[in-house]
Amino acid sequence: MRALMEEPNATHRIEDIVNAIEETYGDIGEESSNCTYLRSSLHHTHLPKLDDAEVVEYDPDDGTVQYRGDPHIEQWVDQIDRIDED
Repeated sequence: MRALMEEPNATHRIEDIVNAIEETYGDIGEESSNCTYLRSSLHHTHLPKLDDAEVVEYDPDDGTVQYRGDPHIEQWVDQIDRIDED
């Protein structure tokens, strides 16, 4: 979410989101099954749910995502960032 929120008007590809997760949480292994699972999970589960909730606009055919904005999500992300700083 942080990567999408930093560029709210940009259109991101699923690969961009996978890379952002890898940068945040460490090496998930580009050739590993973890990376494949993450892409699949984003495509089939997480991004469609976020699209249904109108948090993002997800085009599964193009594999593109655009953040729409949601004050509750932004508060949660800010809270997580504060916890991570401690």
